[in-house]
Amino acid sequence: YSISDLTNITECYKMKVEELVNDKLG
Repeated sequence: YSISDLTNITECYKMKVEELVNDKLG
């Protein structure tokens, strides 16, 4: 992986987690 790839993956992961948290909290 390049650094930019890891950054993109991390950003996508954060967004997914935030969506899941928002769904859980309603």
